[in-house]
Amino acid sequence: AGVGTYEAGYVGILIFLGVDKETAILSSVFVHLFILLSSAILSLICYTLPVFKSR
Repeated sequence: AGVGTYEAGYVGILIFLGVDKETAILSSVFVHLFILLSSAILSLICYTLPVFKSR
């Protein structure tokens, strides 16, 4: 996975749909960060859940 490939695809589609470039770039970065952070939080919950269940 290269650096910025997700954002480049996201920005390309948004520009094609008529969104200005700056908004498209910011949107793609924030969406990517949201996906990464929510995945990290959910994985921590799933990792610690069996520990609390066994007590």
